[in-house]
Order: sequence, then C-alpha cells, then structure tokens
Amino acid sequence: MDDDQLRSRLRELAVLAEQDGPAAGDDFFDRIIDTSVVARRRRAGRVTVLMGVAVAGAVLVPQLWSAWTPERALPAAPRTTTPVTHYTWTDWPTPTTPTPTPSNAVAVPDVLPDPAQLGDLDYSEESPVEYPLSAPVFGAQSCDPTQADSPPGPDATHQLATVLGSAWTADQSRSVNITVSVWSDGRGWQQLVDDTGPCRWARVAPAPWPEGAPPGDALYLEGTYNAHQSVVVRRVGRVIVSVVTLDVSDARARTEALRLVGIVVANLEESGWSWASDR
Repeated sequence: MDDDQLRSRLRELAVLAEQDGPAAGDDFFDRIIDTSVVARRRRAGRVTVLMGVAVAGAVLVPQLWSAWTPERALPAAPRTTTPVTHYTWTDWPTPTTPTPTPSNAVAVPDVLPDPAQLGDLDYSEESPVEYPLSAPVFGAQSCDPTQADSPPGPDATHQLATVLGSAWTADQSRSVNITVSVWSDGRGWQQLVDDTGPCRWARVAPAPWPEGAPPGDALYLEGTYNAHQSVVVRRVGRVIVSVVTLDVSDARARTEALRLVGIVVANLEESGWSWASDR
C-alpha cells in the first residue's frame, strides 16, 4: 500500500469513527493499528503510524472532555494580595515645635575678659553662650541628671543663669573655657566641693592651690587625661567663676588659668552686682 492508498484508508476509518461514535471502541483502534503496521512494514523508516494516532486523538479527546466534570477539578489556590498604601502629602506627620531653649533668669553683666586680654586666643563665634543649665565648670565636668543623689533633672530654680566663653588659638593647640554661673543659694558651690549633683568631675583631680593659701572659696584641679590642663574655680557671692585651660605646658596652663579667673573676679567685684556680694 502506497502513501495515497494509506491516506485514503485513514480517511475511510475517520468517517467510520464519526458514524459509529463512542461505540466504535476497540474495533476502531484495531483497524487503525493494523493499517499502520502494514504501512510501516512496507515502507520502513516512515513513521506514518503517527497519523493514525492523531486521528485516534481527534476522536478520543472530545470523548474524554465530555466525561470530565467540575467535581474532579482541583480546587483553585486562594489568591492573596498585599494591600498597597498610597501616601499623599497630608499623610506625613506634622513637624513638632522644638522645645524652646531655656533662658537665663538673671541678667549677667559683661565680666568676661576682653579679647585683647586673651593674648593669641580668639573667642569662638558663638561666645558668649547664655544657657542656664550648662555645667558650672565647662570643659572639666560630665553632666548626668539621673545621678542617684541628684534631683530628677536640672533644676533651673537653683541654677539661675550661666554664661560661657570659649577661645582657641588658630592651630587649636591651646584653649580656654570661662564659665560664670549664678545660683539661688550655696548648693552649687557645695556640689563642686563634694563632687555631687548632676554634674561631676571628669578626667580631672583635685590638687593643692598653686600659690599659697587659696583666696576665699577656691578650688584647683589638674587634668588626669589631657596633659597640661588646669582648672581654677572661685566663688564670689552667689556666683561661681571657673576657668579651664589646655596649654602647651603645665606651668603655662596653670598661670593662664589663675590669670584669667582673677580678671573675671575683679570685673565682678567692680561691677557692684548684688549677686556677686550677697551669699
């Protein structure tokens, strides 16, 4: 049987299958296979049996499809979606109003050294800084309002005012911090003597007064971490004056600290300010 004859035979079988419908059954497949086997034997190398399979598929697929019922279908997996948040300008939080910086409750007269009295040091652009809750010895103390024997926080009712002046040389090899603080009573001074309260000595240690007996209430400390650091503190009425110097030698740091604290004390005494005379 040649190719044309095979094609003619397959067409006849297809027509027969359509007429017989599902009842053609096994007899239909036998005839397809017989015809395909004969053709394959006569013309080796031709895979015409595939045409018979294609015809069989054309008949069986509709039968299988008609036998399928929705109950046999696998349930569809639940579809999950992630909600998308769309932001608008009104969704952004409104900036909070910053807490205002406390201001001095007492006006402090200008008692810091003149720029010319600082030698080759220059005041910073921010100097003088007025902030009532600064450390009374700025540059030599570390403040922590959670100290066990301290009030729950800085108490502006006792530390009424603070003025700070900081100066450096151009190469920053030498510096000075001058602090003037005003207190409602003597607790500020006592905290310095006892090293209590929210601000404590940091990397400095008490040392003997360098020039004989101290003039009234006075403290002298030297750096334990920074070399050539001197701290001089004096009490004038209810005002505390402190000078912290960092210099190129111990002798120069000590001399400058004593000299500058003397200038501020003299300015206070000459001002006639009541806070500098009343204890």
